[in-house]
Amino acid sequence: MISPKATPLRAGTLRATTLRVAAITHVGHRRLSNEDCIAIGSYVYCEPMAEPWVGTLSLDRPCVCLVADGMGGHPAGDVASRIAIDQLSAELPHSIADDASLIAAVRNANQMLFVAMENAPTTFGMGTTIAGIVATADDVAAFNVGDSRIYRVRHGELQQISIDDSEPLFSPFGTLDARARALSQCLGGYPGEDDVTPHVTREPAELGCAYLICSDGLHDMLSDHDISACLSADMRGSVRLLFDRAMAEGGIDNISVILARVESGEDA
Repeated sequence: MISPKATPLRAGTLRATTLRVAAITHVGHRRLSNEDCIAIGSYVYCEPMAEPWVGTLSLDRPCVCLVADGMGGHPAGDVASRIAIDQLSAELPHSIADDASLIAAVRNANQMLFVAMENAPTTFGMGTTIAGIVATADDVAAFNVGDSRIYRVRHGELQQISIDDSEPLFSPFGTLDARARALSQCLGGYPGEDDVTPHVTREPAELGCAYLICSDGLHDMLSDHDISACLSADMRGSVRLLFDRAMAEGGIDNISVILARVESGEDA
């Protein structure tokens, strides 16, 4: 597991000053293009990556890690995910004082998508999920809209802390498809569906605590047990193994994974 022990930050203890991150985004086996987009701090990646990106970011200022999954079956999913990522990676570091500010930033990104649709009619109906964290040396705020997920890894235990905005789909014969689900809310989409309510969780930063953010291209392929079995102290290796396992299970969708661990300056 990633963290055998996570230590809350208390007065008189060593402050967590860095976020160690490994990440990858990829088109998968079956899609023709990558409609996922990710952000780590000021870095934005939408093109498929051959290997995980790994880096250490300072928590002297707020740091964002984001995954956006452009909606399949709608036009311009890649445009939607990129707009959301660009808007939120720029605004969120200045909007973390409270949950209301964070929610307002997500709703601003949602409105940006509808403005873009008005300016480019060929993108009408485009939409995206969003899931991410905003980390400081004091706390971590996690949020999502849609079915991209956030897991916390603490004391070696994997726990989903996001809420899936999705509903099961039934075939014309009334049978339930275990993997087919419809989003109950997203950023963008069609007019009349533009009121979003992000799910927000805020908790103290803990040394050794990690957060796994992913699109459904990962969690549709792997169970939580399988995901947990891929995690170790080797962050690059963990992300690579998660990606390889999802591809081995079919890789039917774009796959994006960000693994971020709170560390002290000495750890970094």
